[in-house]
Amino acid sequence: MTTASTRLRTQSGIGAAILALFAASSAVADPIAIGVAGYWLENIGINTLGAALGGSETGTTRTLFVAQGVTPIAGTTATASLSGAPSHAPEYDPARDEWARGSPNPTAAQLGPLTVVFANGADTASFTGRSLVGVAPLALVTTLWIDSTVDPFGPTVHWSLPVSTGDYDLIQWVHHSNVANAEVGTRQTFADLTTASFDLYGAGTGGLLPAGFELTISVRLVDLYDDTKPLTTDNIAGTSRACINYTAPLVTAVPEPATCALMAARFGLVGIMARRRKQKA
Repeated sequence: MTTASTRLRTQSGIGAAILALFAASSAVADPIAIGVAGYWLENIGINTLGAALGGSETGTTRTLFVAQGVTPIAGTTATASLSGAPSHAPEYDPARDEWARGSPNPTAAQLGPLTVVFANGADTASFTGRSLVGVAPLALVTTLWIDSTVDPFGPTVHWSLPVSTGDYDLIQWVHHSNVANAEVGTRQTFADLTTASFDLYGAGTGGLLPAGFELTISVRLVDLYDDTKPLTTDNIAGTSRACINYTAPLVTAVPEPATCALMAARFGLVGIMARRRKQKA
């Protein structure tokens, strides 16, 4: 009896050990993978996004690193170096599921090749961006305005393209919710470089704007690194961006039917009383 009990406890201990070993092995994180990453120079013109909304000052240029599809996410950290000199780490944006960092008004040293290392325990993955030395800032749209006379809940955005076009290949339109501090809707990209307006109530915008909705609209010009390939994060050589704010008007509340009936009865009563006073007079 004692031998059988000892044997049973031993077998149970071995089983528990096997289960623990299996659980530990299955908990090991997958090796880090970088889906796509890019590094380019951005020229910021009219900018209405405040610092709290991720904005930079008007009239600045900045380097911009973006990495998308970095897995695993949990526990991953990132460090960056520019031309071998340590710099601040990229930050993860859960709203867009991407890592990003930028250096406003970069020095000559900050235009050198960028190396970013992602780490999660013993697993690492790295990205090296091309040098931006000698890259000129991309031209900006010269004017940006909104026409809401026809439909204030679906206004039209207008812009003027630069006289000297420079080397830009695409026009991109982006809208950003100031309240949610997040990009909303679908980005619109135009290969026709004569495009100078866009109807906000268009494909991908999700319909009419809600009353009082606060929006920041950006018009970007994009220079592709390889003109023969489509727009992807790793195929951007430079961008320019101008922003403008717009708030949809508030709508006056329409009374409920019961409220309308009560108001009509009150006005009728007032009219009857007025006629009686007139007759007595």
